[in-house]
Amino acid sequence: MSEANDHDERHHQRGASDIAEIAEPVPLPPSEEDKRILQSLLDYVKMSQDPELAAKYGLRPGIGLAARKSTSRSG
Repeated sequence: MSEANDHDERHHQRGASDIAEIAEPVPLPPSEEDKRILQSLLDYVKMSQDPELAAKYGLRPGIGLAARKSTSRSG
């Protein structure tokens, strides 16, 4: 297996374990910080679909949204 493929496989395995976790309920309405985070996720997906912007910023194509709650946030 090439080094690049080995890296991709390790990344995939780590990512798969992340999404296998049970999601926690999301408080509604979203906080201002959550709105900012959601908007940045949506912006990334939109920008990643534009070939010029994707090349300019080195973005990998996004096809959907998923977010893991950061453990660094308080409360």
